[in-house]
Amino acid sequence: MIKLNIISVEDCYSDSVRLKLTDSENELKFSSGQFITIVLFYNKYLFKSFSIASSPFELPTVELVFRNNDDDFTKAVLQMNSCDLIWSLPSEGKLTMTSDARNNIVFIAMGSGITPFMSIIKDELHKKNSRNMLLFYANRNYETAYFIDELLRFNEEEKIKLFNYFSRETNSKNGRNCRLTPDVFDNDFRNSGINDSNCDFYLCGSSEFATEFRNHLSAKNISITQIHVEEYDYEKTKREIEKFMIENKKAAK
Repeated sequence: MIKLNIISVEDCYSDSVRLKLTDSENELKFSSGQFITIVLFYNKYLFKSFSIASSPFELPTVELVFRNNDDDFTKAVLQMNSCDLIWSLPSEGKLTMTSDARNNIVFIAMGSGITPFMSIIKDELHKKNSRNMLLFYANRNYETAYFIDELLRFNEEEKIKLFNYFSRETNSKNGRNCRLTPDVFDNDFRNSGINDSNCDFYLCGSSEFATEFRNHLSAKNISITQIHVEEYDYEKTKREIEKFMIENKKAAK
């Protein structure tokens, strides 16, 4: 496992937590869009997987942002202090930008599902790649929307094309006051003037949200090679952590 030290832990976006870490030993390697699994060892071990919000060029700093679900893991994190040590499994995930990606990148995100896309967007801008990036971003309201100010700035600077949807607002000036449904997406995507045959579609949100849009895109005869969705393997992660714990106990004897 990889040792990481806490830089800071803070509340953010009304109902979430921002965890900043440092990889002082330069062990963590990742591609933008990937995730890591954080492991905490107390009376029992606690673990959760999180998409990385920062980009590789920002290493050794690593930023995670996640909902405060008031569970044991989040409670433990909120009690930790600067310089405290935590553990991470190596990075995983296939929701990454490949060298043969098409000219138009379409991100469809709900809530915290924006996190891996924020990493990709920052990385693409840092590399000064010329791909068009369109982001269709669904949230309950402005206050809980991750990275919203930075994304609005990118949109104003014409670095990305941003489509915001707020399901619980009635007069937002920063987006449409509606749910992001496949029909709403089709209308706004059509108005963008982009040909879907030259697009890669990246989906992230709840499993229901991702499945709905994957099925919708497939029904429009968009190739499966153009649709990118992350899939987590909880049992595989659990086995890796248990193996690490067994090996550590043997080494201590």
